Amino acid sequence: MHAKSKQKIKTEEPSNGGTQRKSTWNLPFLLCLLLIAVATYVIFSGAKDNQFVNWDDQVYVEEQPLVLEKKYNQLLKTPVSLNYHPVTMISLALQVPKDVKKLSPKPFIHLNIWLHIFNSLLVFVLIWMINDRKWMIALLTALIFALHPSHTESVVWVSERKDVLYTFFFLSSMIVYWHYTNKGKYHWLLLSFIIFILSVLSKAMAVSLPLVLLLLDYWKGRNLKEVSIWIEKIPFFAASLFFGLMAISVQKGGDFGGILTFIGRKN
Repeated sequence: MHAKSKQKIKTEEPSNGGTQRKSTWNLPFLLCLLLIAVATYVIFSGAKDNQFVNWDDQVYVEEQPLVLEKKYNQLLKTPVSLNYHPVTMISLALQVPKDVKKLSPKPFIHLNIWLHIFNSLLVFVLIWMINDRKWMIALLTALIFALHPSHTESVVWVSERKDVLYTFFFLSSMIVYWHYTNKGKYHWLLLSFIIFILSVLSKAMAVSLPLVLLLLDYWKGRNLKEVSIWIEKIPFFAASLFFGLMAISVQKGGDFGGILTFIGRKN
């Protein structure tokens, strides 16, 4: 009983709407967002003049007919370079100009940079939310995430669009899920699941999200012995299993029981 009542208190806590929403958009919060965005852009802006590299860029963009000819329907069912990430491939196709004679890498890299900026802002918001709105902790965490050299490859390499794109949806799903734990409204859980699907369709690495959601539950103080907490995760775990098995099949050159098709170049 105590655990249930504790969970109820935590669920209903944020519902005193006006005051909390008013305190969200205060000056330190906005200045932190601005600082993160500017710092990230300055650090990575030099990459805008980078060229395509002779390692996957031809397979994903330069010589990929499905992308160059904007064949979105085929991209939805076609693995590329032994990876199934249709949302990533469609995002690349959307950036290809019509009747282009020589494709420029600049728009692709520029969007990668902006996605990384948005991801860094999402890290700030997430850490700020789960740490009682302590903006200094959130700022330091977001800056480490934004400026760490381990992200360089994901941002400045066109073919690594999948990294910054899946991360964008991954973090967004976490934030929406945290909102669900505060509000207790199931439409937030549904929205979190939809965003999760977009993440896993951007890169299979996103299958780890359900475990991360359990960590958020633990951090929140929810009772993990409650059956309801596990029931609400069933769609997440089912999707993770499905797309995980699909990724294994594709990596081995399979078509996942005929669901997918290989067209054109296959590496």
